[in-house]
Amino acid sequence: MDYKLGDYGESATSEEQETIRDLVPWIRNTLEKSRQLPELTRVPLVPAALNALAAAPPQIQKIGLNADMATLTTAWFASVHPTLLEAAQVFQVWTMFADESTAESGKPYRGYVDLCAAALRENHIANPDDPILTCLSTIRAKLVKLDAAMLIDELTDAMTDSNQSWVLEQQWRKLRSYPTLAQYLAERENIVFTYVLAVLLRAHFRLLDPIPSAVVHHARSVSLITGLENDLISAYHEAQVGTPLTLLRVVQKEYDLDLQAAIRCATALTNSLRQRCDRLGLDLLKNASLESPLGAYIALMNQWADICYAWHLGARRYRMNEFTI
Repeated sequence: MDYKLGDYGESATSEEQETIRDLVPWIRNTLEKSRQLPELTRVPLVPAALNALAAAPPQIQKIGLNADMATLTTAWFASVHPTLLEAAQVFQVWTMFADESTAESGKPYRGYVDLCAAALRENHIANPDDPILTCLSTIRAKLVKLDAAMLIDELTDAMTDSNQSWVLEQQWRKLRSYPTLAQYLAERENIVFTYVLAVLLRAHFRLLDPIPSAVVHHARSVSLITGLENDLISAYHEAQVGTPLTLLRVVQKEYDLDLQAAIRCATALTNSLRQRCDRLGLDLLKNASLESPLGAYIALMNQWADICYAWHLGARRYRMNEFTI
């Protein structure tokens, strides 16, 4: 039967959930075709990230992502200086505070945009008891320690873009409205915060000055892919909890599709964008030696989507262990 996902913010019906569940193997086969997925080793959070997490409220502690987050970040930041890995993991903890316990839960987030920017750019902490701000102060201090303070302004700008996208999503949710697909894609690359970490990674390669716009575009494309693949891999979970703004719901709404058609269209779109992103990275490498810092950065960024996809398969939140291909 043809199903439409339920009302805005409501859990999908059992029939709708079953439709998604039945298509999970097809989604995975499509997304994994011709990919070399890495094997990821589960690792714990480093002490600095654990210290940041200590202030987490109960709902954050229940998520069970502590080691999952550490595994993803360590894979993305392989072989970097320990201080940079600490900064990256603290940022992942920060996303839990900013995303899960604030923006995603519906608490007003607009006021945090300027406060976060001041904490990271200027080390101005408006509230010393607020972990959202103290995490950013910690990251800033670690960049200074790494003699990479030149990245702070660019990192702050990237984080501010992400925060503003969260504010916009909260507006959509408050109005119970759907963005157009173009609007959704434009904001999705920011909301997952992957690009912020991509800027942070440049400290490892000492790419402290602005990099070519094409390389920025590639890194932002990788960020978008991680967000869209997140939407698809977590589609069953998001249908259960009634997450209103996902790629699947936006595609279904904009094109008035039944649920099966929307899943196939969303998957085809995501797969096409990923393949285009991969080609862009390979084209950039033709003009950049792998032995150069910029070439090494591009090569690693070209692996990030595969690393993130492999991580999703094992992360408890996305319940992928329930499905088989």
